[in-house]
Amino acid sequence: MSALATHHRTVVLARTFEVPVTRLYAALSLADERARSASVGEDIHVVLDEVDFRVGGHDLLRFGPWGHPRFTVLSTYHDIVPERRIVSCDVVSERGTPVSVAVATIELKPLGHRCQLKLTAQLVALHDPDRLEGADVYYETLLANLGRYLADVVRLDGRPGSVR
Repeated sequence: MSALATHHRTVVLARTFEVPVTRLYAALSLADERARSASVGEDIHVVLDEVDFRVGGHDLLRFGPWGHPRFTVLSTYHDIVPERRIVSCDVVSERGTPVSVAVATIELKPLGHRCQLKLTAQLVALHDPDRLEGADVYYETLLANLGRYLADVVRLDGRPGSVR
């Protein structure tokens, strides 16, 4: 591949969670909940190293197969409307070399005691188009982990908490 090759894709994922928007937003915004929800997956292990959830704030996380989180993500928050929208720019690196950049938007739509989450990520892979396939898996895994976390938390809490 040429050092100047770039590859683009837009990923749009939507999920409806059986929790109110306030509960879903808490899972997305509170550091302790984000750390717990990120680590419930079976395929990809996510470790939150730094969390600064505010406009202008940065998160730093590592992810990859269990025991080998070789990728890092530096997220910068550009817009946060509580319980409605989160916009970030995410730079993914592998062993210190940037491999992709994404503008990610999470939109929340309250549906009574449920909430719809729509994630749109506009991605550019630097050098290797296979990174785009990996990004799809990454976002799918994050939403699956979030769903499992909410189901577990709400089951303990006594309120509905499944995802579909």
